[in-house]
This record gives sequence, C-alpha cells and structure tokens, in this order.
Amino acid sequence: MTPDNPAIPEFEEGEKIKVSERATPMEVEEVRDSKFDDAGTELVAENHHGRYLIREDGDGSLTFKVQVSSYWGPSWSKEATDVEVTRIGE
Repeated sequence: MTPDNPAIPEFEEGEKIKVSERATPMEVEEVRDSKFDDAGTELVAENHHGRYLIREDGDGSLTFKVQVSSYWGPSWSKEATDVEVTRIGE
C-alpha cells in the first residue's frame, strides 16, 4: 500500500475517502477487525447514496459491498473486488 492508497487500518473515523467503484466521496464511519477468519480489517463508510463496507481480504485485496435492506433487515451485497480506496484532501 502507498500513502495515496493506504491499507484499511490506516484510515480513521471522520476521514473523507474515494472508492474506485463510486463517483461520490464518502465518510469513514468505523474501522474494525473483521469477524471472518479469512479477512483482516473492515471499513464502514457512508454518503448520501447509502452505506458501504470495504473488507481487506487475506490476500491484501479489497472487497466492496453495499448495504441493502430487505424484509429481514439490512445486509451487505457484494459489489466489486480489487477496489482502490484513497484519502481526499491530502
């Protein structure tokens, strides 16, 4: 990872980020350890379009998910893999 494309644990709550899969910037809500064994860290971000989850997989790649709502409540729908996440305003 580089300063322009940092690892997920390097982000902080409140930071503005850009994800390669979306045109609209978003704000980091939470950075947490993943509950899945094959993943490292997760980042939850939000903008006026919705909430998103970016998970750092065991191989270092990033998976991008979108929060969807259904009768049973919210869940994460896989959107893309190998995404890039960058800070805004540095």
